[in-house]
Amino acid sequence: AYLQWDYIGAVDALLAHGVQVRTGKIDQAKHAWLHGRDATTALKLMPQHLKAACQVLAKIASLDGRDLPQQEKCRIGFLSIPWELRLLWAHSYYDRLWNLVASERVRRFGPRLVCGDVVLKPGGGKPEIVTEETISKFELSDLVLPLMGREAVLPQHAIGMVYKQYVSFDGMDELFEVEKSVREGHLHQIRGAFRRVFVTPTRFKWELHGHCAAQEPLYTDPFLETDVAPN
Repeated sequence: AYLQWDYIGAVDALLAHGVQVRTGKIDQAKHAWLHGRDATTALKLMPQHLKAACQVLAKIASLDGRDLPQQEKCRIGFLSIPWELRLLWAHSYYDRLWNLVASERVRRFGPRLVCGDVVLKPGGGKPEIVTEETISKFELSDLVLPLMGREAVLPQHAIGMVYKQYVSFDGMDELFEVEKSVREGHLHQIRGAFRRVFVTPTRFKWELHGHCAAQEPLYTDPFLETDVAPN
């Protein structure tokens, strides 16, 4: 909802889904807001350690009596949450989308390059689209998928369409700007990035050990210097 600039929906989602703890008072606080739009009562019932929810409700409650639309009150309230946390939430949608698409890419084509893939050589540079003429130049480790944003380059095969279907279904087409603050025009552009689909570990060592006794420690943590036992 934040990415769609739907601030009533964003506040609703924060209280309905962002507060995972269930107690009588918390349920009453959620009900006061979701069914009555009563920020003052919801704030009194909401435990103070749920800081984001309390911060938003306090800001909305402070606007009671002002002649503002509910959308604007919710906008001011939601944008009172620290920018870093809101940015994390915004990127979490694109992180989830990347995970879904990466799974679909592997399911359809497996661990091999195909024409239409997006590749990026180590060390940076510009992403390229794999063609029949260039496929032999690249390794599987060069395969990347975009984190959606204004500068994203989509694969030119079925996976590119999967990206478009997901964002269209979620109503997120071309929504790559979010408000940083209540100041008009103070926007942040989500430009996008690339992540590698297959990564080969380096400087990796492994050993086989027999393990017979259930209470015997599995391994010794070199950082904590304590034995880690099985559950």
